[in-house]
Amino acid sequence: MKLQGPQGFRSGAAWAAFQGVRPAIVFSAIHRRQATLISSEEWCSIPWQLHAKPPWQKAMDIMAQVPGLLENFDKLSRIASYDHWQARRLQLLNHCGILGGALQAWYQDLPFSFGLETADDLWYTKASCHADSPFPIELHFKDQIHAQALILYWATCVLVYNTMQKVRQAPDSTTASQVMPALSARHEILSTQTDPYHYAARIVQSIPYFLDPSIGLLTRKIFAFPLRISYTYFMSPPNGPSTTFASNISESSVSTVTDMSECDGSARTDLSDLITEIRDIDVESIRMYLESMAKAMQIDILSSPENAVLAKFNPK
Repeated sequence: MKLQGPQGFRSGAAWAAFQGVRPAIVFSAIHRRQATLISSEEWCSIPWQLHAKPPWQKAMDIMAQVPGLLENFDKLSRIASYDHWQARRLQLLNHCGILGGALQAWYQDLPFSFGLETADDLWYTKASCHADSPFPIELHFKDQIHAQALILYWATCVLVYNTMQKVRQAPDSTTASQVMPALSARHEILSTQTDPYHYAARIVQSIPYFLDPSIGLLTRKIFAFPLRISYTYFMSPPNGPSTTFASNISESSVSTVTDMSECDGSARTDLSDLITEIRDIDVESIRMYLESMAKAMQIDILSSPENAVLAKFNPK
């Protein structure tokens, strides 16, 4: 690929192969926490000069920047000079902000990309039909193309915003006396837009949709990476819910959802209000549910190398 350059993948079989292999290259780079060649502007644009780029590939453009972000985060703890450390920390926060802005812009444009009026048409909700589900509702999609784009977006949000939290909390590598001790990620006051828990929960809530046999093997394989990202997020302290997290919904609106006897409802709700109940969600119940569902989908989330991606986020 390096010899041919992006110009060699503009058409024909080479272009088709690049579209298919690109996610695997990015996923591998995220696991290795090393910047990838195909994250450059040239690789994100030239192969599509003769083709329209679908929304999920535009999401991959942003995800391709994550390996470099992780690599630079890892270097932060090895900086000896305080001034240098502070400068690099600010650079990392700026990079997180740029990627976060790109993610939100992508999401705002998504309905238009699919010819929809609003984001409300991207998915719909159902009362959970699984007794062991840690959440009262499930997410379902009207089209697999919508599902594919959104799960890649949510996984990227988990990676970017979790890194942003860790950079903010990173202890000074030169002396412990010059900065405040790092606090638990869940003890920050976070907006829904920048809280990785929000996106990890959405991935978990979409599992029943991807369990449907009609989804097909290819789409389920694509879902495997976001599922592993969500699993590792919840299993990597201090991530996950805490007593500081509260949803915006009232007790009555929670009971309305959880008391539904039908599992085929299609009411679209404000998902930020229905990600969790007001009471804390037990992380252990999330773990057990994810492992059970992954087994049903024949996805190994325990031994996959991607498990290391988020586990390394905690500053030493």
